[in-house]
Amino acid sequence: LFEIYIFLYIQNVAIANPALGVSVLSPFKERVRFKNPAVRQRTPSLEDTTIVFNKLKLSDESTYICEYTTFPAGNRENMVNLTVYGMYSSPKNENMSLSTPSVVAGTKDLKMTVATCVSANGKPPSVITWETDLNGESNTQEIRNPDGTVTVRSDYLVVPSREIHQQLLTCVSTYNDEQYTDSVTLNIQYEPEVIIEGFDGNWYLNRENVQLTCLADANPPISLSMGQGIGISYFC
Repeated sequence: LFEIYIFLYIQNVAIANPALGVSVLSPFKERVRFKNPAVRQRTPSLEDTTIVFNKLKLSDESTYICEYTTFPAGNRENMVNLTVYGMYSSPKNENMSLSTPSVVAGTKDLKMTVATCVSANGKPPSVITWETDLNGESNTQEIRNPDGTVTVRSDYLVVPSREIHQQLLTCVSTYNDEQYTDSVTLNIQYEPEVIIEGFDGNWYLNRENVQLTCLADANPPISLSMGQGIGISYFC
């Protein structure tokens, strides 16, 4: 007799009786069987009454009791805890996603979310870490789903600036000693920084072939216009 122990409630799973045969009770009838064919014979052998689950569910996690009834010695039983893991759907880890918003650099030293990594539907939950040279911090939260799995979300926060534009940020999701990684390049928008080159301090009237060059670093890139005045060419 196999029984399942759930919150002080014991539910029968499968019964093997020398006189009455084998019986698997609902809701396990379509998914549980005795592994040893000898148990299912007309005169069964009960030396090995291992049961096998097909299409294991997260809800199958519980404490299972194997109980032998003998005469005249009485009942003997032992129990085992079954732990069910919620595995990811493929080796490429389709349940992991990494995204980054378009962030605008400000004048204040306020940390903002520049990337979000999500590892969904794991049991036990995965552990998310970040690999980067940036001086930021992570904020991680766990969301428990109705089916017993856990979705882990981790936001990476840093002060947005032109210096971290195009920097690489890697999310590492560790699940049962297996690691999955995904990387993203940050897209930080920032105002132009303008530099004018070409003036050497020795400009005089009627000097030829002189020019000013306007250099601007910005994201998104700015457009440049060209003008001319008093015999001097300049670009800006």
